[in-house]
Amino acid sequence: MHQVGCLVRDSDTFGRVRLSPRYDDTAILSIDGRPDDQAVPVSRQRLRMEAMLSELGDDDWRAPSRCAGWRVQDVVAHLVGVNAFWEASVRAGLAAAPTRVLAAFDPAAHPPLLIEPMRALSGPEILDQFVASNAGFLDALAPLDDDGWATVAESPAGHVSIRLLAPRTPSGMGGSTSTTLRGRSGVCRPRNPTR
Repeated sequence: MHQVGCLVRDSDTFGRVRLSPRYDDTAILSIDGRPDDQAVPVSRQRLRMEAMLSELGDDDWRAPSRCAGWRVQDVVAHLVGVNAFWEASVRAGLAAAPTRVLAAFDPAAHPPLLIEPMRALSGPEILDQFVASNAGFLDALAPLDDDGWATVAESPAGHVSIRLLAPRTPSGMGGSTSTTLRGRSGVCRPRNPTR
């Protein structure tokens, strides 16, 4: 077992969860609620995180995060790639062709490879990409009606409704992600911690 970034890797497990996406016809998750009940919270959380990140100085971007070997900048760079995946997942689902990318994804090996080219960028450059990736994801969600929110798209659990995927995306989890970013240096304290 070894730690890579925020992940503890022991053979084919991620923490205590085995990554085995389910793509069969049976929905793996179901949570009661209105089909569009995630639209406002997802947008609000993403904008709040953007605002929090926009307050960081150069030293804050270079500060260590809670992920071993990753700076705050690395975590946000990772979210840029994750946002691109969520946008592609939603758009593929809406085109009636949900992806199956995560079946071959290694959560310990792939993230460091994906962020490596971005390590040469400055914090503000990463922030610009993060803001653009949030906009792309939110643009994919914007036209959804009740049927759209119920459409199946890929998540780490497998195929789930977009309604269930949207709030569980990393930058949609403003509190959890800001905790990861805080690290030992204490950067990324949200000014308004309410959700």
